[in-house]
Amino acid sequence: MVNRMTIIHNPASGRWGVRASQLDGVRFALDRYGIESECFITRGPGHATELAAQALARGTELILVRGGDGTLNEVLQAIVGSDVPLAIWPGGTANVLARVLGLPRTSDHLVPMIVSGRTRTITVGQAGRRYFFLMAGIGLDASIVRHLNPTLKRLGGLLAFWASGLQHVARWSAPVFTLRVNGNEFPVTFATLANAPNYGGGLRLAPEARLDTVWLDICAFRTRNKLRYLLVHLPGSFFGRHIRQRGVIYLKTREAQAESSEEIWVQADGELIGRLPMTFRSIPEAVRVCVPPDQRRPSRAGRR
Repeated sequence: MVNRMTIIHNPASGRWGVRASQLDGVRFALDRYGIESECFITRGPGHATELAAQALARGTELILVRGGDGTLNEVLQAIVGSDVPLAIWPGGTANVLARVLGLPRTSDHLVPMIVSGRTRTITVGQAGRRYFFLMAGIGLDASIVRHLNPTLKRLGGLLAFWASGLQHVARWSAPVFTLRVNGNEFPVTFATLANAPNYGGGLRLAPEARLDTVWLDICAFRTRNKLRYLLVHLPGSFFGRHIRQRGVIYLKTREAQAESSEEIWVQADGELIGRLPMTFRSIPEAVRVCVPPDQRRPSRAGRR
């Protein structure tokens, strides 16, 4: 069991945030187990990365993040390569990583999970210099993220994503970029390189992806027809059936490159990170994450 830990709290995550009394209650419960905790509040984009790096430098034994997937992505940038485990207290809009890992949402189950010491080692992805837990998206989804109003995202949650996304598709020109995978080149208009099956908004763009394998699952779309996206690919993506549709490429790889002569944007874990060209890689067994004590260990089948 850890003796000293750090809490990083993003008060802007989600629609309603968390009351100070809840944070105090968690710290009090940790103290009863003899676990000393420090709590730091993020002040803006990128601050969670700084706070995590400072915590590691002070010798913290565990980092607990209260926030959404964006806050977790920021902390990830500092902890890859360290042996310090990450505990997650979901508090964002979608909380996709927490759902994939089967983590509790309430503080009542959070402290027992931390005290149990049970962890799971997972692979992460890398897009350029940026690490990601869940996925990197090239093209359509990154363009949607780029034009999404941050205030609308916070107040409207997933509804804001869908409203903005559907409006954006109507204006989207579907520019083509080149995806290089395993020695092959593919001209595509949208691609996701995923480390987990769930995408957000109920979609399963990479239904075969697993956090425990060494692979990134690539799902790429060739079509420039927006109606085909909306009427064929989108409905199939809710059930993972789109990977068998005409014009969809589904591959597993350790590394891929993407480039274009046009301005094509890239997002990672829902945050805009830059434009093509970019290289994408998997980083196996990169992070230890706290999981519930009764969670079954994942099968080792297919891990290599």
